[in-house]
Amino acid sequence: MKLIVIKNVLLCTTFLTVLFVGINLQHVDNEYSPAVMANVDALSTPEGEDGGVETFYNRHEGFCDFYVKANATVTILGLGVFQADANGLVRVSGQLACSSGGVFTCRPIECYDIYQLLSVSERD
Repeated sequence: MKLIVIKNVLLCTTFLTVLFVGINLQHVDNEYSPAVMANVDALSTPEGEDGGVETFYNRHEGFCDFYVKANATVTILGLGVFQADANGLVRVSGQLACSSGGVFTCRPIECYDIYQLLSVSERD
């Protein structure tokens, strides 16, 4: 008899807990933050139309200068490139700047990006 009473109390407690949680979840405010809504608005605008994302650019190629010491070996991506005979600047092509209004797709490449590919080892 005691077991049946305890079982019924547990079932009633569980039912009331689930009922309470369900009622409270109905009153939760489902508002999104302004930042999320701004991203949704920006992504829902078709590209290239009023206020959309510009996808075509002009490409402006340039050079990056790096200082090296005499007897330094400069390597790009693990391939030996050259050995410097004197202190000075090394000019490397590959920098790419982008400006809107062109007919190309463009990903800017900064001198920092190129420098990450260089390895300079100095010898005495």
